[in-house]
This record gives sequence, structure tokens and C-alpha cells, in this order.
Amino acid sequence: MTRTLPFVLAGVVIGACATWVPDTLAGPKANKASAETTEVVPAVERVPTPILDTYHPMQSFAPLVEAVEPAVVAIQVESVSANKDLRDVPAPFRHLFSDQPNVQRGEGSGFIISEDGLVLTNAHVVFEADRIQVLLRDGKSAPATVLGLDQSMDIALLQLTGNQKWPHVDLGSSGSLKVGDWVLAMGNPLGLGHTVTAGIVSAKGRVLGQDLFGNEDYIQTDAAINQGNSGGPLFNIHGDVVGMNTAIIAGANTIGFAIPADLLNSVIGELADRGHISRGYLGVEPLDLTPTLARELGVDATEGALIRQVYQNTPAAKSGLASKDVVITVDDIAIRDRADLIKAVANKRPGEMVNLMVIRGTQQHRVKLELAERPGGR
Repeated sequence: MTRTLPFVLAGVVIGACATWVPDTLAGPKANKASAETTEVVPAVERVPTPILDTYHPMQSFAPLVEAVEPAVVAIQVESVSANKDLRDVPAPFRHLFSDQPNVQRGEGSGFIISEDGLVLTNAHVVFEADRIQVLLRDGKSAPATVLGLDQSMDIALLQLTGNQKWPHVDLGSSGSLKVGDWVLAMGNPLGLGHTVTAGIVSAKGRVLGQDLFGNEDYIQTDAAINQGNSGGPLFNIHGDVVGMNTAIIAGANTIGFAIPADLLNSVIGELADRGHISRGYLGVEPLDLTPTLARELGVDATEGALIRQVYQNTPAAKSGLASKDVVITVDDIAIRDRADLIKAVANKRPGEMVNLMVIRGTQQHRVKLELAERPGGR
């Protein structure tokens, strides 16, 4: 459940910090309440907003933590394969283990977003899991199933089992976040259980190159995030979830990344209804157009996506696109390379009409076609 290059997804396979701030740094609302008059907000099923008016964030985050932590969960997963890997077992003893299944266990984090038990987490936490168990702050646990999952965005939507009302938090908006805003990361780092770390938004709009389709707009934070924090919430000081903790840089110090809440909000409905994200599909194998290829093919272009192969019975084949064509625009958006073409097409909807500008030899052609749905459910 981890990847390095050099980014590490913050899940953990089974085999915290405190912030001190001097009173002089208190924000504009510091004079609204003193330490003696601070009102403590009790834990509730739904986080009250705005919670900022009920406590003094420079003195303690405890009231906020108490309010939201019932909805933050630890996630335990098991994946079972038919045969145990016996390569490390001496040959004379392998028959003793041959009928034992190979069980892999892992842990991550998540958070409940509705009273009927919808849970958000990272896809890499639950991908190919045969058993998912969700542990609440009060020690109770419940099984969960995957409603929908998208590996490229690294987002998964789970459904808790049980006919009851679940504590939950609001999935807010990340659009108004500013660099320097306070945030709290909560989750299950290194399998330790519920842990809270505080920090600020260090940067916005980070691109890590993990999503093939270019849907990356990570929030960078210095709130400590470790393996096992994957899928846990990143809160603002109003108690709204503004991101989902996902990745760290191996060897770095307090540099973590969260998927912004606006992206989460944009896909929850489709994950719940369809189980995956539907993406547009052209039906070609593209390559980067290099100066050498352009000269060899006699193509009058300096950049674009060179079509190496057109797959049969796809929109590309039906529209007349051919090998050696170079796509230079999609709906008048410039295509500089293979990645641009993949992003431009995949982020449109199946059934949508698109216009391509294509160079064939020294001639330009405009091709209009209807996109299919990208196979594979990636």
C-alpha cells in the first residue's frame, strides 16, 4: 500500500505531534474570548459550523477535536490469496503450509460523511481488499463494503454495514483555503490509533504526477502525516473537511499532501451511483511527437500527440483517424504531447462530441467524433 518515487502514499501495511503557539500570534478573533470564558463544544453527531466562534484556536484545538473525532475512523483490511508464498519455506516443510491461505493485512484511515454511513478513504487503502473493518473512536467497529473506487484519483467510497445513524462530518469546500490557514490532520498513523496533528496550509495546487488523467491539485501541509494516515480528513478550524490526506515525500520533514475537498465533492455522486468514474475514450495509442519523428514522418508540426495505433471499433477508427496522424488540439485546446491528449479526452464524458485538429503529413484536418467510455475502470 505504499509507493515511492519519491512520493509515498500514506497507507501502511502491517507485517504525532503538538503545536505550541505564543499568545502574541493570536488571530483577529483572539479578543472574543479569554481562556477563562472559552466554551467547550461537546461531541455531536454532526459538526456544528462555524465552530470557530465557540473556542479560541490559539489556546487549544481540543474542542474542535472533540467535536469531529467521532466521525474519524481507522480502517483495517485483509486480502486473501489462494496459496501461501512458500519460497522462503524449506522444501521438506512446504507440505505443512501448502493448504494455508496467504493473508495480507493493512491499515489506513477514513471519515464518515453521512448519517447513513458513507465513508471516504483512499483507493490504495482498500483496493482488492477481501475484508474491510472500520474502527470508531469509541472502540466500536463495523464491516464496510466498497461502493465505488477510482485508482487514478486515489479515492474510494465505502458503505458501513448496520442500520443506525452514524456520526459524521461535513465535506466542505477547499476553494477558499489560503496558504497559512490552520489545518488539522486526523487518522491512524502507523497503526497507533486515533491521532491528531496540527499545521498550516503550506502550498496549494501541487502536482505529484500520480494521476494519469491530470486531476491533481494537492494541498500541501506541514501537519504531520505518516503511513497509515491515508484517507484521513484534513480539517479547517471551522470543523469542515477541506481535504483527504494521501501522500508524503519519502525522507522529508512535515511535507504532506491532501486531495482537496472540491475534487472529492465532484466525484462522490458518480462513485455512489456507478461504482467508478466514467471517462471519455478515443481509442488510440499516442506517442510524444519528437523533432526526430516529425522529420522521419514528414509531419509539418513541432509538437503534438502522434497516433501510433488506432484500435478497431472505437471512435477514432470510426472517424477516420489513422496511424501517423498528429493531434494538435482538442476543442481548440493545444495538445503538446501524449499526456495532454490523454488528459483532454479522459476528462470529458462518454457520449460527448469533441473536435480534433489533426495534421496528416503537411495538411490539417478537423475531425469531429463522439467519445466512448474508457475501458478498465481506472
